[in-house]
Amino acid sequence: ERWGRWRQSGKAVTVTWQDGAADAVEVTGENLMIGGSVGMRLQGYYRHAKGGGTIVFGGGSSYFTESNYTFYADGTFSSGETAIALGGSQKAAARGRYSIDGYTMTLSYPDGRLARLSFAAYAHEMDKPNRQGVMLNGIYYFLDAGK
Repeated sequence: ERWGRWRQSGKAVTVTWQDGAADAVEVTGENLMIGGSVGMRLQGYYRHAKGGGTIVFGGGSSYFTESNYTFYADGTFSSGETAIALGGSQKAAARGRYSIDGYTMTLSYPDGRLARLSFAAYAHEMDKPNRQGVMLNGIYYFLDAGK
């Protein structure tokens, strides 16, 4: 994992990493992400996909994973995960209720378990039920309008 410290100066945010390298970004109306209001609702299928491997370099391995959440306006959700690596597997869907309060999303499962995730969405989309994407625990999930 990569860790760093951030500093804001005006509209610029600079992250200085453990190795001393720094990255800066100007915060604009298009890339500003903020927490949600209490009672905020989402609507839609959000997914994050990643993959890799050595096939393009002549190797024999590859993998693909997709994590997804379907959020409903009534405060319920379902989530799933698919992993493919020379075969495939699919994790059973989990269901429950969600709530948003600032930068925290809480997932409540029927068996009593709670999961707290960091949450943010683009500020310019806060008044839309179908936001183009949300950030959950530092991972960007995009809205798949085709689902």
